[in-house]
Amino acid sequence: LDLSLYIHIPFCQTKCPYCDFNTYAKIEHLMPSYIDALCKELLLWSSVLKPHPIRTIFFGGGTPSYLPADDLKRILDLATKNFEGDTSEITIEVNPNDIEDANINGFMDMGINRISMGTQSFQDSILKTLGRTHFADTAINCYKKLRDKGFDNISLDLMYGIPYQTLKDWKDSLKIVSELEPDHLSLYCLTLEKHTPMQRMIDMGELEFADDDLAADMYILC
Repeated sequence: LDLSLYIHIPFCQTKCPYCDFNTYAKIEHLMPSYIDALCKELLLWSSVLKPHPIRTIFFGGGTPSYLPADDLKRILDLATKNFEGDTSEITIEVNPNDIEDANINGFMDMGINRISMGTQSFQDSILKTLGRTHFADTAINCYKKLRDKGFDNISLDLMYGIPYQTLKDWKDSLKIVSELEPDHLSLYCLTLEKHTPMQRMIDMGELEFADDDLAADMYILC
């Protein structure tokens, strides 16, 4: 039985107000101890799963690209050396703000061959509503830089059903995606949990939730 390995990196520079994942901001001081614990757990599971080859590895979060390159390399080296199988696909989730030439070169040197980029929208006003810290141009330039460096497997994330997002906004984002031609596209309708800051803003009347019919129209366009 072939397996896939998911490695969770819970650190973010800032936490988005809609996020309900197991992620944390402003706790960079805990990175070293978390990495130590993660490596110990990887060793434990490698002995348990020894007969089963690992075909894919996925770094999710959080923001794995926020982690120092040396820590990423330590984790990946340990995983590839201690688990069975030839890993054909190694993915890392990235924030457009984190991507510089040094990061990209580091990813390639480590053997990472697939990028999943959290673009979410190509309208700055919508990104601001979502609490994202990057701009649309940042994401586009990041994507092009990754392509220029040789990454031939890139996935983009987009969200719809966002407060104040219009059908035109959504069409414009899809148009940009069609021009960029990513290898994979993940589309998510915004879903809020009760304790998230964005849901509290809606409950207090500070933010207006997207209309269900409009969200359905956006879904149909996909």
